[in-house]
Amino acid sequence: MLTARHVVTERDGTPLPEIQVQVGDPRTGAPLSPPVRRGARICWSRPGPVSGGAPDVALLLLDVPVTAGAAPPVRWGRITGITELPYQGFGFPRFADPRDLTGRSPLKNPVEHLRGQLSPVSTDGLDALVLDTGAWPPESAAPEQQWSGASGTAVFCHGRLVGVVSEAYGGLRQYAYPVGPLLADAGFVRLVTEHGGGRPFLETVRAVRGDPLAPEVSWPVELGRAPALATAFQPRAALRKQIIEQRGWARAQLGGSTRTLRVLVAHLGVDSPIPERDVRAVAALSSNHQGARVINYLRRRGLLTVEEPVDRHVAAAHRTADGLPKAYGDAVHAWIDVLTGQGSKPSLPRTPETANRYVRDVAPTLQAWHTTGIGDPREITKKHIEDVLRPRRGTAARGLHVGLRSMFRALKRERLIFQDPARRVSLAVARHLPTPLPSDRLRGLLGKVPGFRDKLNVALSAVHALTMIQIRRLRLEDPYRARGQLRVRRPGRLDHVVYLDELTMDPVTAWIIERVERWPDCTNPYLIVSRQTAVDDLQPLVSAEVVKPVRASGHQGRQASAGPALRRSPGDRRPDPTHPCLRRLQRDRDQIAAAHPDKKIDPIQA
Repeated sequence: MLTARHVVTERDGTPLPEIQVQVGDPRTGAPLSPPVRRGARICWSRPGPVSGGAPDVALLLLDVPVTAGAAPPVRWGRITGITELPYQGFGFPRFADPRDLTGRSPLKNPVEHLRGQLSPVSTDGLDALVLDTGAWPPESAAPEQQWSGASGTAVFCHGRLVGVVSEAYGGLRQYAYPVGPLLADAGFVRLVTEHGGGRPFLETVRAVRGDPLAPEVSWPVELGRAPALATAFQPRAALRKQIIEQRGWARAQLGGSTRTLRVLVAHLGVDSPIPERDVRAVAALSSNHQGARVINYLRRRGLLTVEEPVDRHVAAAHRTADGLPKAYGDAVHAWIDVLTGQGSKPSLPRTPETANRYVRDVAPTLQAWHTTGIGDPREITKKHIEDVLRPRRGTAARGLHVGLRSMFRALKRERLIFQDPARRVSLAVARHLPTPLPSDRLRGLLGKVPGFRDKLNVALSAVHALTMIQIRRLRLEDPYRARGQLRVRRPGRLDHVVYLDELTMDPVTAWIIERVERWPDCTNPYLIVSRQTAVDDLQPLVSAEVVKPVRASGHQGRQASAGPALRRSPGDRRPDPTHPCLRRLQRDRDQIAAAHPDKKIDPIQA
């Protein structure tokens, strides 16, 4: 259940000790008759002040599940365009009970149908939706009190949930937090997928056909809330043609998809959603069957039961653990749960790629220990770890050392071992400084790269030393062009702020303009998109092939950086005077780290 955060928390953000919710309208009986009351608890909310941009939204989990009968699944929407749209919602404002305007009994809960117009371009400065309401507000000396109880109302527009009413104010204008940013939170999406009957995705909502200011209409805005009513509003052939044209599919390439859909409909029918695993099973029958477009089409129609995606890196790590002896395999499985943030205690998750790399680095050593007669991780001592690290050098030694420290610390936290044998083990590692890139070479490099997207990728890598995965993870809201800043997200670590110069700011601005012009209805939250990811409802990361101009230039992030070279003239070939200083600084830091090994940051928290 979705509601406003301030409704279920104290002023300091502490959750209320007892939360009661009512499911069902006492008069209409929808979606449950008779209505029931249930206890609930907060399972998701984002900390921080609402005035600073934190969402005034909380997700509640009922203590006892309630079956909503034939209620359709919630469909999520993002409004676009410039034309006003009608909205509606059902809340419990105080003025809905005219018999007691100073307060009401919680047993009555009179329902008020909130409705009005919603402008896609109006905002309060914090990206909230501005609601012009047509509900009847009585005159009162304290008008804000009359709206008390409307907070947390779900705002629907063309059958799509587009926002949640935040703290209600007096007058005819209210504000709602949009649901788009909520679906960008992995924890929120995981909970909704687990308890809401499928993975949520955003649909574009704009003015309906007939509005002179918005002649273009995107399916399925005008089709109503229930997917089964699509044929009553639009012929099947026209609907299918509209979806095909909107997705950019070629009819000559749809033979395999049509064949797969016919097999599924013939065996399963269309009375209930088709499981995604059945679509993939039919698509695997032969090369003449295709399933990707069928999954996309059924998802848009609301006729697909979506499966929870399994990350291939996490699956590979678990397969590696299955190949180890039982005692070590169970320990590695518990370690993987900690790395992915699913341990017994809350922790910041590492990326799936990092978890898989750690397991690959450690697995041969664990197998060797078992071969020598050490049958349990609790038998490992500090000497065993030092013995396996001594013959190794460079990257191999560093990878094994980090992996073992991470594993034993995780096992200690899970209370699977008595002490951490790797805690006092230190390893000296030489770090290479980035090589400066001459400014004349950088200008020539950008001049040869076609397209603003590729220019931006090269500039971010060569100037600011961003890695390929960091560039791919940049979101559309990360560039702060007014201040010339770029937010770089680092999972499991604090975010990093990069200060952009003119050489990098120009490609950023040009690419954002090109992105909006090419895909005005794109809901993908990432800054770098391709023609495939821009229209994909799953909103995936862009492929690594998109950043291949950076690889072709021979410069990878952290291996080459423009650094001080940008501030030197093109003809200046003198050695960079900052290099000796940086080398001395690095040497001093290594000596301090060697003298105080207990002060190093643990790999799990690093």
